[in-house]
Amino acid sequence: MKDKTVKILLGIIAINLTIQTVALPDMNVPDIQRVAICNPQLVGRSLSSDACL
Repeated sequence: MKDKTVKILLGIIAINLTIQTVALPDMNVPDIQRVAICNPQLVGRSLSSDACL
């Protein structure tokens, strides 16, 4: 591709991303998920919070 064509395509992509960000800020926001990192050796033995962080 020629340099001018690449610049035009990059400009179109930049404008498209800007419009999506400004016009639709809440469309693709995922829900917050909480994850517990546990030691599998301690989970079965203990019910205390020492097994998970």
